[in-house]
Amino acid sequence: MKFGLLSYCTANLGDDMQSIAARRFLPRVDCYVDREALDAPSSPHNERLAVIMNGWFCHRPDKWPPSPHIAPLLISFHVTDNPEPDTGIRARKHCARSPAVLRWLARHGPVGARDLSTLEWLRSHGIASWFSGCLTLTLDPPADRRCDDVVVLNDVPGEVAAAIADRSRRPLGHTTHVVTGPASVEERLARAAELIDLYARAYCVVTTRLHGALPCLAAGTPVLLIDAHWDRSRFTGLGELVHHGSPAEFLAGKLDYDVDDPPANPDRHLALRAELARRTSAFVASRTTTTLLARLRERIASWI
Repeated sequence: MKFGLLSYCTANLGDDMQSIAARRFLPRVDCYVDREALDAPSSPHNERLAVIMNGWFCHRPDKWPPSPHIAPLLISFHVTDNPEPDTGIRARKHCARSPAVLRWLARHGPVGARDLSTLEWLRSHGIASWFSGCLTLTLDPPADRRCDDVVVLNDVPGEVAAAIADRSRRPLGHTTHVVTGPASVEERLARAAELIDLYARAYCVVTTRLHGALPCLAAGTPVLLIDAHWDRSRFTGLGELVHHGSPAEFLAGKLDYDVDDPPANPDRHLALRAELARRTSAFVASRTTTTLLARLRERIASWI
């Protein structure tokens, strides 16, 4: 059995952060699997391909169900209800209308839903599921952890950034998860890894991004999530893991959050982190054992 890692051609490096979290559990990466072409992964010699299928799904629900070569772990799994700009297709609606997709999800369950919105949708279609949270909660801080005296602002609204500049005495850094221009899979993963490392070393992070906030929780970096993203369904059950509030609440001083003296993060994510690590490690171990047994059988067959 080979091991595959999800890859993307999106404008959001948050996708790649989720693959970095998955990659940490794999013994190796034999190939990349395009999230939007899961019906045709490149598996050498038609071997089974173990894939941790965490993240946001998907722009191309017409490519579902995935290839029978894929042996998936459905964890930290989000199904979008938003229409595609060009086609108007909604992944949830498309999947709900496809008995083949629903059978595939049920066969590979129980599904770890990344958010409560997805959990409710899965259960409404009779698919065994549980609230897993996001695999980025399992990221570890750098071994040589140092704290930079920088407040990092990640894709925050301009008025929020201006208010922080007025209130804070600390140096400010600015980041974005938006990908501009072409980039290879390796380049995207490297950029995402740099951001994760930056957040882990920051004094404090203020972000509107789910994958700005959750890696900070994992690393122990104080973080404030500004509730400004238009797609709130992705945050259900996850926004509550961190200090958060709207731009208006922050500007009015109602959040009681001082970036120069930030409060400690809540620890509600720790149980999710432990269960994510347990289930993902067990999945990889079972696939590794299957591979070793197959090789042993081949060796014995060659002796007979």
